Amino acid sequence: MVASPLSHDSADEISQPTIQDWYRGECEPIPGKTMHKLAIVERDYTKLYDRYITFGEAVRKNGLGAHGNHYQCEDAYDDLIRSNHFPVERVDGKVLPSLREDSWAANVLLYMSTLTNGKLNVRAYQNMEEEDRRPAGRSGRGQQGRAGSATRTCRHSRVATTPRRCGAAS
Repeated sequence: MVASPLSHDSADEISQPTIQDWYRGECEPIPGKTMHKLAIVERDYTKLYDRYITFGEAVRKNGLGAHGNHYQCEDAYDDLIRSNHFPVERVDGKVLPSLREDSWAANVLLYMSTLTNGKLNVRAYQNMEEEDRRPAGRSGRGQQGRAGSATRTCRHSRVATTPRRCGAAS
């Protein structure tokens, strides 16, 4: 059983016309409405280590996103598995990108980020344009390069701007 709070500035919080405390008996305790959300989660603790050292399949299926923008990244995830540049782990008959070493985890993060993977950057901007129904202005078009941890640690380099972010990161 996992308890998670009602999110701030969300439909959970805004749907309450008045704040009442179920704990003090001011209202009925209704999970997800007047009290925290409750969910049943099944976990196999014998496989917890494997989950910590691999980049899971949910990213391939659900995509990534931040700041209200979402993008699919199945092809990039598949590249991580197929490429000889990224180590993999075999878990329960599945091949998953490895995060076992810190540099491997950094390279996976940089490869899947819209800041350092130009292909995903362009995709995220295109997604934002479709969602907003207007041109994004300064976008990642033409920034098709990629930066790995070796590149980022040996020299200072500018990264791409990303949707829903103020200014350029460097």
